Amino acid sequence: VTRTSSLVLATVLSLGCNSVPVVPLNDAAPETSADAFKAPKAPDPALVLAVARTIQSSVLSAPVDVVRDEWGIPHIYGKSVPDVAYAEGYMMASDRMVEMDLGRMQAEGKLAAFGGGLSPSLLQGDIQMRMHHLESTAQTAFSQLQASKDPSDKLLVDTLTSFAGGINQWLADVKSKKVTQPFSVALSYPAQD
Repeated sequence: VTRTSSLVLATVLSLGCNSVPVVPLNDAAPETSADAFKAPKAPDPALVLAVARTIQSSVLSAPVDVVRDEWGIPHIYGKSVPDVAYAEGYMMASDRMVEMDLGRMQAEGKLAAFGGGLSPSLLQGDIQMRMHHLESTAQTAFSQLQASKDPSDKLLVDTLTSFAGGINQWLADVKSKKVTQPFSVALSYPAQD
């Protein structure tokens, strides 16, 4: 629960999605024999993304459609806000898991444990972040939302819980090899049995 609430906090700090190549769509052969000796051009990142997919899960009230535009930005269409939040968590994790976890470590004041050898100044930053008690503050606020009788607070709790569920589902899919993790994620999150 603590890791999930921290991940939700880190996610709020790093909202948005970015493109990660998933499925190549254009493997054109060189046009001339002279082109065969040139280094291959990197494909346009917008052309190597899965264009559309449907996310289905027993925790969703209905399937959720995700369509990426020509810039790789996912547009999510679902029946309810928590369903859309689940898909957003899943897509954001697939695009930005390393960034999200680095944000979580920064918010918790634990970044020096990860990269302190790279920069001793991270320790000072961790001390400053820990003075803000972001994790306990976020947990207290979430507990207050859970206890609230206000329907909009209940929707917010359901939405945040679904968002975290989507992130956790993507991590489970990587671990079970249902999805292929990008190399950058494999460095931080090796799939273990």
